[in-house]
Amino acid sequence: MRQLLPVLLLLTTLYANAQVKQAPAYPLITHDPYFSIWSFAENLNEGTTNHWTGKSMPIIGLLQVDGVTYSFLGKPAPKTEIICATGEAETQPVKATFTQPQSNWMQASFDDAAWQDATLPLASALNNWNSRDVWFRRTFEFDGRALDKLLLNIQHDDDVEVYLNAEKIFSCAPCYSGGYDLKTLSETIREKLIKGKNLLAVHCTNTGGPGYIDAGLINELPESNIRKAIQRSVEMTATQTIYKMNCGPVDIELDFTSPLLIQNLELTSRPVSYLQLSYQSNDSREHSVKMYIGVSSRLAVNTSAQEVKASVLEGIQRTTLKAGTVAQNILQKTGDDVRIDWGNLYVSFPSDKIAWKQDISSAGADYFSPSGKNFSTGRDLMLNSRA
Repeated sequence: MRQLLPVLLLLTTLYANAQVKQAPAYPLITHDPYFSIWSFAENLNEGTTNHWTGKSMPIIGLLQVDGVTYSFLGKPAPKTEIICATGEAETQPVKATFTQPQSNWMQASFDDAAWQDATLPLASALNNWNSRDVWFRRTFEFDGRALDKLLLNIQHDDDVEVYLNAEKIFSCAPCYSGGYDLKTLSETIREKLIKGKNLLAVHCTNTGGPGYIDAGLINELPESNIRKAIQRSVEMTATQTIYKMNCGPVDIELDFTSPLLIQNLELTSRPVSYLQLSYQSNDSREHSVKMYIGVSSRLAVNTSAQEVKASVLEGIQRTTLKAGTVAQNILQKTGDDVRIDWGNLYVSFPSDKIAWKQDISSAGADYFSPSGKNFSTGRDLMLNSRA
């Protein structure tokens, strides 16, 4: 049993004899500062794939062998449920003040009637936070369900302290976060959540530059029954990164190629990368094998909160998935911590050897069980391909 599965990613490496065995990060797609995806983990399936700025840009690869699922590329996102939403996808109402409040400002009994009505996120770029400090309070309802793993979902620039029902659950100074981070909260803190009305209170200090604060709570559900493939080797050349892995009775090889050939400027300027997948039995037996490749629409946005439009393009020899931002703000953002949010991401598979089934779903949908419908717009979509 042997299958060769080429994948084409448009948004990719020049062969050289020199090979590198270990590196602080492993290049997967390396065209320019915008179209640049890396694995920061020693093993390809131990962490999410990332933009060079550190922001998650997930590409997920799974192989199901005789009903057992192995992850070989990226780290499947945990299933979560929102307890208290952030303002990343949709603004959230809060009461806020920009002057020093009384010391009991985080208590439920505190009267915040004189505070301003505001919305999360609070940010200098949004012109709803232009002082050094901000304090905000927000109430939310909790139904009392049993929680598996309570996480604080927060982005802060800069110093921050967070209270849940008057109990400090997180603080950090001096520090900042360039994106939304998940902080695991202890069982003791989980017990502070009560059935009914709860209070989340936050103080943030902008020590310089732009200010930003947003916070919420989520529950991470137990991990699904997905095993990790065993990485046997990794080799890097000037234009390729090649992984060899073991998925039980099946071996798999992944070849990431970006054809940046300096003698061919037309080819070098074309933002196309290739992923070639091959697998074969390692016990001389036949096995039932299913393949899943998922590419996040985050590859085509600056932040996951941006709305995306996506479509399936049917062709004679290949089927292609397409995704890009609705706004298409061409060359509107500057700075170091910036990703592309114009143009379109294309994920294309040839259909002459293997019949690929492709669809577009929300992130976190079942990998091997398509919903039967395609999302045309949304946030944080997943471009799914199955064989």
